Amino acid sequence: MKVGIIGLGLIGGSIALKLKDLFDNLTIYGYDIDHDSISYSIKSKIIDAKYDEDLLNELDYIFLAIPVESIKNQLQNYLDKISEKTLIIDLGSTKFQICNSVKDHKKKELSGRPSYCRYRIFRTWFSHKGLI
Repeated sequence: MKVGIIGLGLIGGSIALKLKDLFDNLTIYGYDIDHDSISYSIKSKIIDAKYDEDLLNELDYIFLAIPVESIKNQLQNYLDKISEKTLIIDLGSTKFQICNSVKDHKKKELSGRPSYCRYRIFRTWFSHKGLI
């Protein structure tokens, strides 16, 4: 199974750790605007490699663990490029804005999961599989 995680903060990093705990045959590609988070995630084996947009057709799942505004701005692009087998799971805190941003897209079936995090520390190095 191949998974992409966009946003390697506390929630994205914790999802990666939990997935690695649950599945053996798994490759996780991750991306974050903070290059230190990417480096730390690879070094700490939270992810296996840096995400590259050329991988979109190969991914089984994509987790969007980024702010709602970023999801709204990027979701159309992901939907345009994914294969029919790829499932995008958004972890944004509010679904109305996200769903409304792609309401007319032919691949608009979304699986949204409200993210709840009781922590105020959002850096990758505080990720843990027990959070999810």
